[in-house]
Amino acid sequence: MKAATTPVDPRHKWLALIAAAVQLAMALLVVASLLLVVGWGVTVLVVAWIVSSVWALRIWRRHQLAAFGPVAAMLVFYFAFLNIGDMFLDGFGA
Repeated sequence: MKAATTPVDPRHKWLALIAAAVQLAMALLVVASLLLVVGWGVTVLVVAWIVSSVWALRIWRRHQLAAFGPVAAMLVFYFAFLNIGDMFLDGFGA
């Protein structure tokens, strides 16, 4: 038995493409973090990026306009992770 699918509005596809582009930009930012963060910190950021990417894909299938939620959550996590690490862990032990 197939699940009912709703037609996707073309503007929702554009919004999803924009969210995907921002998510890819976050991937570049995470990779560039190798200059700021030691290995285990980058591993945490890569895992968080993968989780937010899968979350964005899963949420887009049900609610097309909610595709920016996981991207925004990843942005907040990224900057919070770096700032907290800099404040409390002295640059993640570097």
